[in-house]
Amino acid sequence: MTRGKIMEAGESNGRWRRIDQTLLSIQYLRAGSMLTVVLVHSMPWLWGPLKFIMSLSVDLFLLISGFIIVMITDEETRPWPFFRNRLERIVPSYWLATLAAYWLIYSGALEGIFNPAAALGHLANGPTDELLASLLFVPMMNTATGMVQPIAPAGWTINYEMMFYLSFACVLPLARHRIIPVLSLVFLLIIASGQFAQSTQARFWTSPVIFEFIVGMWIGLAWRKGWDFRRVYLALLLAWIPLITVTIVFYHDWPLWPVRMAGFPLVLAVFISVIAVERKRGQLPEWRAARLIGDASYSIYLYHFVVLVLADRFAGDGVLGRMTYSVMGIAGAVGLGLAAYWFLERPLMRWFKEKRTSGKHLASSEGTGAHSSLTGA
Repeated sequence: MTRGKIMEAGESNGRWRRIDQTLLSIQYLRAGSMLTVVLVHSMPWLWGPLKFIMSLSVDLFLLISGFIIVMITDEETRPWPFFRNRLERIVPSYWLATLAAYWLIYSGALEGIFNPAAALGHLANGPTDELLASLLFVPMMNTATGMVQPIAPAGWTINYEMMFYLSFACVLPLARHRIIPVLSLVFLLIIASGQFAQSTQARFWTSPVIFEFIVGMWIGLAWRKGWDFRRVYLALLLAWIPLITVTIVFYHDWPLWPVRMAGFPLVLAVFISVIAVERKRGQLPEWRAARLIGDASYSIYLYHFVVLVLADRFAGDGVLGRMTYSVMGIAGAVGLGLAAYWFLERPLMRWFKEKRTSGKHLASSEGTGAHSSLTGA
């Protein structure tokens, strides 16, 4: 994959064309970000400032999503085929992870009850409203964690992903050169309206974190146009100033607070630096292990919570218990995530692709996940 081929595929004859090459920089970013998330969640005893910096890796996922959507769409991409592909890519794995998390938390299995009938009895008394909200991507207070997040805690970013994909589908009928500016303006208005938000759902949807998708889209456009990434970085920093100002004034609650937004320039610098290297060189060396973890990052992200719940059950007190928890969490999260990728995610994607192909309506906007962001593309 050379730079010339990438630019020719994307911008030849002035048309908005799909980029069909796999960008290894994105795969490596996904792998590094996912491993960092696992480390943070598996080692709660980390030094506070280091843990905070590492936790910013989640923001990379949102940038990647915005970037990839720009790269995999073209002038023929239509709203419903695009959004249907998003649903097929995200929903099955997310629902399975949500049901698994609900079972672990509310069936009583972790308390030594392994009788199916008894477990079902416990589940009947669980918060079914939270389960339904989680499955439908509706933000709600999680009684188990005391935070606004789905039954599977990692799913809070998936809620934002769905919002972004739906919004992008709505503006797809516009001319391609208008999509990013229009969606940027819409998201800015949504964030500005957050100062009047009262409900839990409204506070969640109007968080400035949603603009990270837009930043990713502008970087994707910069890649297509061959813009100088140094100038792009400076321009995006100027856009960041009013965002952090709004955050300081109006947003002091999770998932975005002023300290987290203050770390965004670092996240942005890492993202732009890595993809700039690939655009300059035309290709990067392939590290199979890193690429595999990048491919499986969605499954690792969804299911690492399951491993941590189990690790907490078996870890004891003291230093030995702490290390047991961390080792089980890291190894188990990667192992279970890879297994879920090979035996659940990949077969599901293959089934959906075969179904579309057999129906003779495979749209140009529908990929198999080779160019995926955190939740695939």
